[in-house]
Amino acid sequence: MKLTYAFGLLVAFESALHAQAVNVRGKVSNGAGQPVANAVVELTVLGKKDTTGSDGVYSITGSGVAIRTNSAAQTEIMRLDNGIFEFTVGKSSPLKIEVFDVNGNLQKKESLTKAEPGVYHFNIPAPAQSNGMLIIQASNGHLVRTFRYIPLKNDVSEGTFMFAGPGAVGAGLAKIGAGVDSLKVSAAGYSLKKLGLDSYDATINVTLEPEPIGTVPKVTTQNATSIPAALGTAIANPGKYTGKTYSAYYYNTNGSFEDIFKTPVKQGTALVKPVNIYTPPGYDPQKQYPVIFILHGYGNHENRFNELAQPKLVPLFDNLITSNATKPFIAVFPNGTVGGASNANGYYNFGGELMNDLIPFIEANYSIRKDRGSRAIAGFSFGGMQTIAIGLCAHLKDFAWFAGLDPAGPGTPNSDAIAKYVAAENPAMYPVHYFYISVGASDPTAGSSSAAAANGLTTKSPSFTTANFSFQNNIPGAHTYPVAEVGLYNFLRMAFSPNY
Repeated sequence: MKLTYAFGLLVAFESALHAQAVNVRGKVSNGAGQPVANAVVELTVLGKKDTTGSDGVYSITGSGVAIRTNSAAQTEIMRLDNGIFEFTVGKSSPLKIEVFDVNGNLQKKESLTKAEPGVYHFNIPAPAQSNGMLIIQASNGHLVRTFRYIPLKNDVSEGTFMFAGPGAVGAGLAKIGAGVDSLKVSAAGYSLKKLGLDSYDATINVTLEPEPIGTVPKVTTQNATSIPAALGTAIANPGKYTGKTYSAYYYNTNGSFEDIFKTPVKQGTALVKPVNIYTPPGYDPQKQYPVIFILHGYGNHENRFNELAQPKLVPLFDNLITSNATKPFIAVFPNGTVGGASNANGYYNFGGELMNDLIPFIEANYSIRKDRGSRAIAGFSFGGMQTIAIGLCAHLKDFAWFAGLDPAGPGTPNSDAIAKYVAAENPAMYPVHYFYISVGASDPTAGSSSAAAANGLTTKSPSFTTANFSFQNNIPGAHTYPVAEVGLYNFLRMAFSPNY
């Protein structure tokens, strides 16, 4: 089947602006007129940003900011970046862009017979059903360049500072009215909003709309079979791995698998429970971060994953964040049982403690986003069982991202059970963003339970498709934390991708 690729030419003619002060301010509110706190307001061209306070007010200021002028367009420049193809034109000349598939077949051609000096943008959306490579040949007068482009599902063209205005300049081409920048506003629970900006001295009040229920990001599946050695190298200013304690009331040393789905009972006496928390490099209490809860295996404790990880977790997390493979995130390592590390019954009731004791403690002491789309859960072995049973099958309204890392142990749900429990949790309102299962290729402990959880799941439940579920069983190794860490490495790059 021959695919047709749609292109739009975005054109901006720049006025003779010079270095000037920046003073963009305003208030972010919701549809009811209430202020939206912790909204991130960003000038997409300059990269300057501010976060709203409890009053919803923001202010982006600066001085001596160099703003492009006509003189900056004296040199012809072409560049392709994340689906945006940009021409900088210094003098009147024809523009042409041609897009070919890998077999040399022309897919689309757009052109202007005479382009006046300025900056021109092509928006190149990824093909809906293909990630195949495209060949792009562009010419600006005498200058001709060829680019290879591999569209990705998450390669969404965002942040351009041009907005379509009236007046066509050619077949399929739209002339841009004006704009030196754009204002991008994002906040947990609200849809991203962008506004055109024609001055760096302006008051812009923004109203955000609630994020549609059931919104699911498009995830690019990660399935590496090892972790690059460079990710184990410590960085200059690392994140922190800190031990804390909290009071737990919702525990039960004699729990059973059935207790996972019952209302937990608050005990009269609190237990003091340990927990380890990773905070990213440059952790800022004024910002909000997504969070992942990482559970240990049977007979272990909150320190064991970090003790046996290869590479160590702090440099791995630090490098993922600083290389922009993930957004900055917070990771929580609890002790997932009571009554002793080898008390199997203590693991089943951990859901009550997790939701009623631990998460409130983390939210009170760390700056984390509280929407389910920013909350992930993962676990190794018995912790993988807890992830699937407690997280996916019992708390879908509280978590959107799930990773069973070598899941094993009595009670590990199979695909029939997963389909049944998820169907009862209103998945239309609380959709699964991603469910990932990984297991070592020679794991005698979790091989069969992992396969039982994965096999046939996409046919047994409409809540799971190849877009939000994957099963990886080719990681070299057996039932060990380093094998699980490879799965965690893949999962973090999916759950905390910077693309959404």
